[in-house]
Amino acid sequence: MKTEYLLQILEAIRKYFPFLKHVTTYARADSITRKSSDELNELRQAGLDHLYCGMETGSDAVLKLINKGFNADTVIKSGCMTKEAGMILSEFTLLGIGGKELSNENAIKTAEVLNIIKPDFIRVHATGFKPELKMGQLIREGSVTLQSEEEIVMEQRLFLQKLDKMDSYYVNEHVVNLLLEVRGSLNTDKEMMISSIDRFLNLPSDEKLLFAIGRRFNVFFFLDDLQKPDLHKKS
Repeated sequence: MKTEYLLQILEAIRKYFPFLKHVTTYARADSITRKSSDELNELRQAGLDHLYCGMETGSDAVLKLINKGFNADTVIKSGCMTKEAGMILSEFTLLGIGGKELSNENAIKTAEVLNIIKPDFIRVHATGFKPELKMGQLIREGSVTLQSEEEIVMEQRLFLQKLDKMDSYYVNEHVVNLLLEVRGSLNTDKEMMISSIDRFLNLPSDEKLLFAIGRRFNVFFFLDDLQKPDLHKKS
């Protein structure tokens, strides 16, 4: 969308919602890099102050696999441009998007990219694959191997381990994620988040399975719910 048109929209928003404090939009990495630094600054001054960017991964191999349409360098450039313009930046990442074959690469490369960008928010989602799309076909063909709940958690542990301590808020915010308690500031809560992951990984096999099933049926929301007898019975 052209900058001139976006500015008209922002002007209308200010006119009809004069008490609005923030304006947020989704933005692709390659859409951001098509703007100049001056254009991004102009949009920021007009009231657009928070971008939600679906980078998905920092791995070029995974980006190619999912046909994202850009590479990790574009993710880095767009993220840095957004921060330099003074905008709040939320980067969305996907656990399990590379299957077992690219699990470690997905975790490590995504962390490397985010360590450069230092976004305000790192929003983590587990991946859901639609059978009728390309990834579903690759899974059926055996080119991509689905991960278990435990393997996804292990990928997340590696991802968190590789992230630097920085002024970013890390959050498992979606109901599809297994461990909703894994959230906090990377400056102060990184060890606590890894400890929560280890708590799950150290559960007996039957308790891991029980918790995973309970989460999927919205019986359990946090690991502490395993200690509640009434919820135990429901699952």
